[in-house]
Amino acid sequence: MENRRVNSVNGIIWKILIYSFIVIVSFLFLMPIYGVFTTSFRPNSEIIKNGFWVFPNPPSLANFREVWSGGKVQVFFKNTIIVTTFATLLSITLGMLTGYAFGKLNFRYKNIIFVIVISGMFFPPQVVLIPLFRLFSSFKMLDRLI
Repeated sequence: MENRRVNSVNGIIWKILIYSFIVIVSFLFLMPIYGVFTTSFRPNSEIIKNGFWVFPNPPSLANFREVWSGGKVQVFFKNTIIVTTFATLLSITLGMLTGYAFGKLNFRYKNIIFVIVISGMFFPPQVVLIPLFRLFSSFKMLDRLI
């Protein structure tokens, strides 16, 4: 009886420690988001005077109006929609065709090609950033929607 009680107390202590750790890490991860949120509703002079972490009193939408009217947000938003739509459709289409070929068709070296395709998923995307930049630059594809 005594042993079960000690295990129960140890289990509760471990749960408290784990949940406390999760709360602390969550707080640390959410602090920058809070800072961005609070500064977006304040003018620059108030940010410089009071710092990042003070909640705006009163909140102002002037920064949002300035970005919307003075910036090129509409152009950037349109470009993002165009690029992501076509990239997603192309990715889904190629993925379906590749999956069908590997799943239903029998062809020579199928397993070797499959391993090569899957092994490409193990490399982080940052590994190919410089070669892709050079490739796009040589084809004059930089700063274009294509």
